[in-house]
Amino acid sequence: MSLMHRFYEDFTLPISLIFKNPFLNSRKVTLSVTAGILLLFSTLSESFGQATFRTVASGNWNSGAVWAIVSGSDGDGIPDADDDVIIRGAFTVNVNVNSFCSTLQIGGTASGSLNNAGTLNINTNISMTVTNSVTVGGFGSSFRTGTLTFSNGSVLNAGNLTFGNAGGTPGTPNEIDMAAGGTLRVGSFTVNSTGITNNWTPGAGTVEMTAANTLPTQDITSFNNLTINGGTTTLGVNIPVAGTLRVDAGTLAMGIRNITTVAAINMTGTSITGTGTITLAGDITTNASGTTASISAPIALGGSDRTLTIADGGATPDLQISSVISGTAGFQKKWFWFATCFWCELLFRDYHCGCWYFTSRLSLGIGVNCGWDNC
Repeated sequence: MSLMHRFYEDFTLPISLIFKNPFLNSRKVTLSVTAGILLLFSTLSESFGQATFRTVASGNWNSGAVWAIVSGSDGDGIPDADDDVIIRGAFTVNVNVNSFCSTLQIGGTASGSLNNAGTLNINTNISMTVTNSVTVGGFGSSFRTGTLTFSNGSVLNAGNLTFGNAGGTPGTPNEIDMAAGGTLRVGSFTVNSTGITNNWTPGAGTVEMTAANTLPTQDITSFNNLTINGGTTTLGVNIPVAGTLRVDAGTLAMGIRNITTVAAINMTGTSITGTGTITLAGDITTNASGTTASISAPIALGGSDRTLTIADGGATPDLQISSVISGTAGFQKKWFWFATCFWCELLFRDYHCGCWYFTSRLSLGIGVNCGWDNC
């Protein structure tokens, strides 16, 4: 008699009898149902249990031919949200469908058959979600390198990303390549560089920080687009941002570090703090919010006028700049119904804050002298 047949008998026979015999012992029914449920959960656990997968071939993530189970069990032979994954053996895995795992190791470990390099490619418009940690680069040997490549529209979500080999010096650098774009959404970074620099290519990509963290002091030190979306992100070194710096939630704490160039800043009721200087190569935009967006770090405008686009939200003011603004050009902002120009001179000689056109509230701190109420 099969287990499922036995479960069917124990589950259904007492329940059918209860309608024929109102004095049926209810304990017997309870025990039979409980035993059946326990057996069902046991069967499900066996089918969908946690496992550790390693690569045995190159191919797509959702191909069973790519994977072998090192430990544990799994019903379909494809890694999912509660599984640990190791990409090694000089194999390449293409994430061709939205996929999940618990941890992801790209590059071999120190366990004999699990070594050698590994590569993960995330295909166009595909997301890879790793609940816990991603490690790019293997352990304890010079040939256990890891390569992570993004495509346009691809997304990697991870709790933490470790970049680099924690053991021996790799023979070739580990690599994260965002040349084609994509989004790396992560809580924090850890960087290991032992005798070699890892290859970090920000390309056309976006890095989004989702929790309190300090950005690395090596390798991951330049960005195309950088988004702060939770907690406080602290700069570890001076950084350039070739594209847009977004502070959607939380705080960017610069400390004494500089943002050496940034093409645009976009804020939503958030803060940029520090004594380091922001060198603008573009404009500042604030979105409507019930909280004032604030910049307390000094701003260098360079030689071109910069435009402030300030949404009129529920805060008073919408944007507060409490630092020195320097440069040979200015800020400008337009009224909706007419245009006029107010010149504001800084108290510091040879600097000016340029031409302002206002559509909503703006507050400038100490260091700005203006003869107009609007300023």
